Amino acid sequence: MSILKQIARKVVFPAVVSTGTEKLFSSAAQHNKLILVYHGVVEKPDHSISLGPIEVKQFRKHLEYFKQNFDVVSQDTIFQMYRDEYKPKRKTLALTFDDGYENNYNRVAPLLKEFNYNATIYVIGNSIENPEAIAWYDHLFFIKKKLNYSKIDTSVVNEPSVSSEYELVRLIQRLDLAKRHILFAELDKQVKLKDVIHDYPREHWKLMTAEQNRQLAADGLIEIAAHSYSHPNLGEISVEAAQEELTKSRMLIENAIQKPVVAVAYPDGSYTDEVKKASIAAGYKNLLAANYRCASDVNDKSVLPRYCISSTTTYESNIVAINRAFNSYGF
Repeated sequence: MSILKQIARKVVFPAVVSTGTEKLFSSAAQHNKLILVYHGVVEKPDHSISLGPIEVKQFRKHLEYFKQNFDVVSQDTIFQMYRDEYKPKRKTLALTFDDGYENNYNRVAPLLKEFNYNATIYVIGNSIENPEAIAWYDHLFFIKKKLNYSKIDTSVVNEPSVSSEYELVRLIQRLDLAKRHILFAELDKQVKLKDVIHDYPREHWKLMTAEQNRQLAADGLIEIAAHSYSHPNLGEISVEAAQEELTKSRMLIENAIQKPVVAVAYPDGSYTDEVKKASIAAGYKNLLAANYRCASDVNDKSVLPRYCISSTTTYESNIVAINRAFNSYGF
């Protein structure tokens, strides 16, 4: 980390937040509505295991800050505000969580209930079918240190060879489910997940079960929504494969929670105009991006951007960033 970044995190941002100066960013923004996305909440983040989850102590401080400075509404409500072109008097947030980790059930849900906040959790559909399912990127994270990239036979999926973790990740992201199974069988020849997974705390990788999703949905504060069936980059696989990912995940989640599923968040923010059309055809009405990717998005009332909370920075840095995000990710 550069010296300037250290000074900003340890001196500048704490001073900005302690004086309330960060609010100047949000008050100056034209937009009053913003959707945030988290990737899990754990007791002790370990970035050698996963870059996604934020520390539970910091997450609580976020909620306390939101209580004092913003209104927090459901995602469906914020979509309706957008469609009605309604500008709330107070800056307004909706909270979302991607992937559907069990820590959402154990740590996030109790805090949301304490603060009486709505939220939406986006679930990877194959975790509904398989209680032992693990997201492909966690699987890869756990085995990557022992992989010899030059010995991975990518010809089994008719793809060129890879020489780095980055190249392998990019390859996996654009594979449909059938090809991904073939490639992971190839990786399994080098490192078996069952031989290494015990080294990594459960709260970093365990996904919620169908019953846990059902309980959260029944409670009323949390909306359970879809994050595809197997987390590919939907904009990089065939439209037919994307349609299957969208349709299957919605069906599985609805059967589990016995409620309609009306929202989908695109894995890695990847989508196209064709994927948006497939999403609407699959029965979704609220489509969640990261950054807008299509020229049509600006006037499309079905899709909204989200600002991703960093898990690798300080509380004060995140608070400054959230206030700034109203300008770049707000609507």
